[in-house]
Amino acid sequence: MPSYRHELLLFLFRNRSGFATDLLRKLDVQLPEYDETRADSSDLNDLQPAEYRADLVLILMRGSQKMLGVIVEVQLGRDDNKPYAWPAYIANLRARHRCPVCVLVITIEDAVARWAGRSIDVGPGTQCQPWVVGPTNTPAITALQDAQENVELAVLSAIEHGQSPDISLAAPPRGLAVAVRRSSVLGVKLYCCRLRRGEPCFRVQCQTLNRRAMIPAGASP
Repeated sequence: MPSYRHELLLFLFRNRSGFATDLLRKLDVQLPEYDETRADSSDLNDLQPAEYRADLVLILMRGSQKMLGVIVEVQLGRDDNKPYAWPAYIANLRARHRCPVCVLVITIEDAVARWAGRSIDVGPGTQCQPWVVGPTNTPAITALQDAQENVELAVLSAIEHGQSPDISLAAPPRGLAVAVRRSSVLGVKLYCCRLRRGEPCFRVQCQTLNRRAMIPAGASP
């Protein structure tokens, strides 16, 4: 069963699908021109009995043309099945939509990031290379203005770097407090509820923000 932290990280992408392309750009991925990002079915089965289900599938669209499929995988630990599953995800999604496909892996440990970032040898002359976001390449959001401009990145930054004594972060609730003035209270409420439940070190700050935003402390998302 997925952990709460797994679901919290995945929620960042479900709530704003453009966050996936933000991270791909930070990895210097050359994205095609596109107009919108659409969520797609996460079931990536072929006709075989094995079940292949990704965490999240996004399709970059340009008009009616599918430009790129992005498979988002939250990986909190090593899973020796994934080097076999990820190439299957790519092949099945590529065959379904007849467009290029990539895998974006989100992790919070450097050791898992190094493991996930290894090139997968599919066979002679065929490689699969996941794109990986982890503590090493996640920017530390230390300014409230940066947190306001990209709340999802501020939350991810806090999860990735929140335990580091050497980094003075713009704590996500403070960044969200600034964002309240320009965004919906509902969106802030969703992040705060999940942060408060999944990340104990942010509970007091989230409760403070909830009072400022007139959100009941015990409210459910």
